[in-house]
Amino acid sequence: MSTITIGAFAKNLILTTSLSNTEILKKVQEQFPAGKTSMACIAWYKSDLRKKGTLAKRGTIAPTLEEQILQAAANLEQLQAKLKIQQEEEV
Repeated sequence: MSTITIGAFAKNLILTTSLSNTEILKKVQEQFPAGKTSMACIAWYKSDLRKKGTLAKRGTIAPTLEEQILQAAANLEQLQAKLKIQQEEEV
């Protein structure tokens, strides 16, 4: 049985709902009444998601899942090309 963390719970709400920070905090506090989560925590979770590219930066439109997949495929192709060059240089 896996136990979800406060951070994972909050980040899931951020990514899957359109709740405000206040509403997210309320749900977190309901789920984890002994926790010490604050508005600053919710803001930090959002900031962390933005830094990791999981959440669109303020004022921008989030890429669709299809766009994210295409970008990941392009990144993979670039890495494979770099690996091939590196392997050829080692021979």
